[in-house]
Amino acid sequence: MKFIPLFTASLVFFGCGILSLIFGLPERYIERELTTDEMIGDWHITPKSEMDVNLWVDQNPDWGIHAPWKTITLNKDGSCTVAIEIGWLRESGRYSKEVLANKMVSCSWNLTEDENLSGKLSPVLELEFNYPKNYTTKSSLYIFEENNELIIWSFIGDPDDFQPQDFVKVPAG
Repeated sequence: MKFIPLFTASLVFFGCGILSLIFGLPERYIERELTTDEMIGDWHITPKSEMDVNLWVDQNPDWGIHAPWKTITLNKDGSCTVAIEIGWLRESGRYSKEVLANKMVSCSWNLTEDENLSGKLSPVLELEFNYPKNYTTKSSLYIFEENNELIIWSFIGDPDDFQPQDFVKVPAG
C-alpha cells in the first residue's frame, strides 16, 4: 500500500513537465499566436523525418505509424488533404479501397490550443478525418518555429522516444 502514494506522486511529478527538464527534451512548441493565413498551403515531410520514419517502420514492422503522411495541404476554407504512404500504415482497416488507391485522405483543420510538456498552452494544428462507417478521428500536431520558419510535427511511434516527424511549408510558386 505504501507504493500507491509513491506511484501517484511520480505520475504527477513527471506529468507536470519535469520530465522534459530532467532529460533535456527540446521545447518544440511555439509560444506566440498564429493566424490561419500562416498555416494555409502545402506542408511536406522533411527528408530527415522521412528517413527516420522509414527506419522506425523497418524496425517495427508490426506497428507502422499512426500518421503515415508525406504531405499535408491546408486550404483557406478549413478543408485539407493528406497524402499517405501506404507502407507506413498502422491501421489500414480504417482506409477505404478508394483512399488506398489514391493515397489521399480528406480532412478538415483548425488551430486550437493544447498543453505542452512544460504545462503551458501552445497552438496546435488539429486535423479531423471522417472515415467510412461514421468513424471519425482527430490528430493534433504540434507547431514550433525555427529560424523564422514554422514546422508542424508529431511523434513517430512512441512519444517517450521523442522522435519527431517534421513538416515544413513549401513556398507557393
